[in-house]
Amino acid sequence: MSDAATRLSTALADRYRVERELGVGGMATVYLARDLKHDRDVALKVLKPELAAVLGAERFVVEIKTTAALQHPHILPLFDSGTADGFLYYVMPFIEGETLRAKLDRETQLDIDEAVLIAREVADALDYAHRHGVIHRDIKPENILLHDGRPMVADFGIALAVSAAAGGRMTETGMSLGTPHYMSPEQATADKEITGRSDIYSLGSVLYETLAGEPPHVGHSAQQIIMKIIAEDVQPVTKLRKSVPPNVADAVAKSLEKLPADRFASARAFGEALHDPRFRTAAQTNAGMRRTTRAPWSRVAAGAMVLVVAALVTAGWLAYGREAAPLPQPVQFVVTANGVAEPVYTLTWPATVSPDGRTVLYAGAAGNGTYQYYLRDVGRLGAQPVPGTIEAQSPTFSPDGRWIAFQAQDGKLKKVPLNGGAPISLASYNEGNGIAWSPKGVLVVGAGSKWLGLTTVPENGGSLAPLTRPDTLGATRWHIWPVVLADGRTVVFSIFNQVESTRESELAVTSLDDGVVHPIGLRGARALGAVGDYLVYLTGDGVVMATRFDLRKRRATGNAVALIDSIPMCSVCNGDAAVTLSTSGALVYMRGARRGRLVWMKPDGTDVDVGPAAAVMSTPRLSPDETRIAVEVVANARSDIWIYQVATRTMTKLTTAGDNTDPEWSPDGRSVQFLSTRGGQTALWRQPINFSGDAQQVLPTGIARQWGAVVAPDAKHVMLQTSSAGTIKLLFVAVGSDSAAQTFEGGDHNVWGARFSPSGRSVAYASDESGRAEVYIRSFPGPGARIQVSAAGGSEPVWSRDGLHLHYRVGNQMTRATLTPEPAITTVARDSLFSGAYFGPNLSQSSYDVAHDGRMLMVKPHDDHFQLVVSLNWATELAARLGER
Repeated sequence: MSDAATRLSTALADRYRVERELGVGGMATVYLARDLKHDRDVALKVLKPELAAVLGAERFVVEIKTTAALQHPHILPLFDSGTADGFLYYVMPFIEGETLRAKLDRETQLDIDEAVLIAREVADALDYAHRHGVIHRDIKPENILLHDGRPMVADFGIALAVSAAAGGRMTETGMSLGTPHYMSPEQATADKEITGRSDIYSLGSVLYETLAGEPPHVGHSAQQIIMKIIAEDVQPVTKLRKSVPPNVADAVAKSLEKLPADRFASARAFGEALHDPRFRTAAQTNAGMRRTTRAPWSRVAAGAMVLVVAALVTAGWLAYGREAAPLPQPVQFVVTANGVAEPVYTLTWPATVSPDGRTVLYAGAAGNGTYQYYLRDVGRLGAQPVPGTIEAQSPTFSPDGRWIAFQAQDGKLKKVPLNGGAPISLASYNEGNGIAWSPKGVLVVGAGSKWLGLTTVPENGGSLAPLTRPDTLGATRWHIWPVVLADGRTVVFSIFNQVESTRESELAVTSLDDGVVHPIGLRGARALGAVGDYLVYLTGDGVVMATRFDLRKRRATGNAVALIDSIPMCSVCNGDAAVTLSTSGALVYMRGARRGRLVWMKPDGTDVDVGPAAAVMSTPRLSPDETRIAVEVVANARSDIWIYQVATRTMTKLTTAGDNTDPEWSPDGRSVQFLSTRGGQTALWRQPINFSGDAQQVLPTGIARQWGAVVAPDAKHVMLQTSSAGTIKLLFVAVGSDSAAQTFEGGDHNVWGARFSPSGRSVAYASDESGRAEVYIRSFPGPGARIQVSAAGGSEPVWSRDGLHLHYRVGNQMTRATLTPEPAITTVARDSLFSGAYFGPNLSQSSYDVAHDGRMLMVKPHDDHFQLVVSLNWATELAARLGER
């Protein structure tokens, strides 16, 4: 080692072992060293002696501490700094890989997609640092390290610390902060006010070189390069490489504007422009203005630099009056189609927009009462189906927009390429609680019964691995609906309590790095995403809100602003709602809902209108004497139970508090039981239909998660559904008893839709044990043999009033099975009745009922009283609403 290295090694012998010199930069010499305390390799950077001589050592150490707080996936962190035997040093991780400079020296030009991705990720790091008050001041290929293809920005804030420590004495060192090829004009003219737009210029210069093979300005000396930076226009990058996309070329040109005010307002905006194929600038107008204001350098001697600077100042005053390029205007449209590919009403992710803002993915009719996902280019008519997405849930685009991940009907997490190809299974997952795809190559998945916290899986497949863990011992608090923010590491999600209303859910944030959960102080059913410094989220009342969000402090700040209300959502579920916010800044939501009418369906397929007006209704139930109908009706973002008098054709609202669903009559017909969120927790309640008494809670709140509840004919037992170990099971509870819930049916498969026989001695239900849904019967409370009733699929079983028939649905086909009497039940015959797109199915309850004469009470679609609204560039509208522009 050199004498300096030997001295350094001796001075730091108790902390670092200096191995060898790695290189010499403009301000420092870099050594490979071993961190003795932590047993790891580090990069030990020692400032050059001539620079250290004019710096106040203590001041430098104080200033550099401001950079130690920067924590970002594309920023190389600061481990240590200090002074030893006259050396000023700082320590950063040693990255296996190469610098961008080494890669450019070897390849000259990079693949366009690779170059743009590197620039976008560096821009993300710059945006983070600028928002924390730190400007790099020396962005160049030498300071961008490539680790597994991902850029890491080194020496963040070092130039600022050196400048601050030196005060006005930098001229004594004979060095300038910033490398000539990548200096901004304000750095070149020694402007005292350096902003984040200087870093944007430097990054634009780096991107220019990765695309064109040379920096924007070249010369035989640093002085010549600086003069060109100040006075000469940059040659369009497309003149050196014609294949550069127009938006990338325009973004590079805007980043290299002479005046800081003419560049992007933020590094984030630069990164977004590189990703937005619609981005354009008024290049010709700007070029003309530049021609009228630049100085005639061909006639200016190199020694007359001060005159040039004065001319530039004058040009700056003349050009500052120009307006900044306006944000793209919002564009709204409604997705429409007839028949197949017609948008359908779904709650979870009805649609989303690709990261480039050009493609809409939405749920549309697929025939036979099913739906699948379709792709529609916003500039074209027609839509194309996405293979393998029949009845899929939670679709999400990959960050590059080339794939879609989704939860498939077969309980698998899958992805499918959009350029053609079959779906690829990634992991087992059948919970439907949200999927987010991080730019870091992993998918973040909402909780299920097996994993109550968030889990992750590599984008190429593997096993689900836990990321977060709920802070309670019970299985009541789930982490669901993850959203990955722009940094690719931060995840915002909802903490949902199974025994409480969605209105009581709260939002929290975690990191892919550590999985530590930080509640952010907001009640919200679901985070939708971030736009600038604003977090956009949905309340339990179906209102889209926005509030300022401090990512560093992990807290919401300021007052939340309501933006859109009446978003359709499942209020007693877990936050399912018909709204998404894409990474391209597009908002997609459903307005209104699909209305229906109650009809009597005869076995031959003819129907008769029952009477009440069309409404958003579901789960109709006939009273034991068939004179009344209990039905769930949704209005004004609230679910209530209504009673319809068949003879007088009048409707009366039964419930008065909370959200109320899944009505069932008591055996004597005097009251109706239902699930309700009153009191802030979802539980089973009962209300007399003549209002002779107040509603009473039937079961204690703490008994499992109460959904799909049905009461036995003797009113002594209640059958419930619950999720456990990733599957749905059936439990039964004795009413008025302290006995624990007992398992009726369930294992490593799903069972649902239980219905007691008229005698109460048998229960019909659906199960997917065979690999598809089939209908079975078992004696209650068991044990007893299990009888398969359906033969080619089936769900939503409903008994006839005499117990000799069992009706069920196979897609849109209604089937009636004839049975032998209890207890020795067997299937005698199966008769197909009729088919039609009647509302259903319902995972927890059947969506129809059967009268004593065999007529079926169903909800028939009345009209399409909803719209699927796509709002492109919604971020612009949000900025206007919040007064940002």
